[in-house]
Amino acid sequence: MKTNSILSLFLLLCIILCGCTHDSQLPADGTTDAITETDTASETAEPQESETYEITYRIEKVFEDFNYGKPVEVEGLAVTMMLPKHIKTDYPSEIQSLYRVYNEEMGKYIRGFEICRMGYVSNDFVLDENIYEVAYIYRLDSMYSKDRISSHKGTLSNGYEYVYFQIGDADRYRVRIFVRIQENYILEIDYADDSKNYHCIYDIIDSIKVK
Repeated sequence: MKTNSILSLFLLLCIILCGCTHDSQLPADGTTDAITETDTASETAEPQESETYEITYRIEKVFEDFNYGKPVEVEGLAVTMMLPKHIKTDYPSEIQSLYRVYNEEMGKYIRGFEICRMGYVSNDFVLDENIYEVAYIYRLDSMYSKDRISSHKGTLSNGYEYVYFQIGDADRYRVRIFVRIQENYILEIDYADDSKNYHCIYDIIDSIKVK
């Protein structure tokens, strides 16, 4: 009888020990999903290189009603935006306003993207298609004469109003854009590029933030 009790106790200990060994193989969260080689690979994979990069443009002057003859110095005003990597500059800085794009027909980099100026307007200024005549009251850019352009007004996902003016053909396009980043500030941007990159301008202006 004593022998049977000892044997039973021994068997019970074996069952307990085997059970502990099996439980230790489970994930810490108690699930029964095994960690696979694929899971491990995804954790160690290097992140892909971004197709865009962020720039900061620090604004030192604004122009009353877009008039170059009425500059007003400002401090602490800057914007950030994301540019596609094919838009480049050799001299990156927070006051760099001009960037280049590669022209396949010419086989070289040419002037492509430019932050032109910041206009200072009154609170009741209406941003619409008439902005171009306001901004160029003394000289209308011949590239944007009314018989050659199309215009559009809209609102970005960041809540900013914008108006753009566009000319273009099958190979290249050019747009002049006005984005109202604050009630009194309207940022002017000029962008010319190959038509295959036309979608980029929407991504750029949609990424604008006041810093």
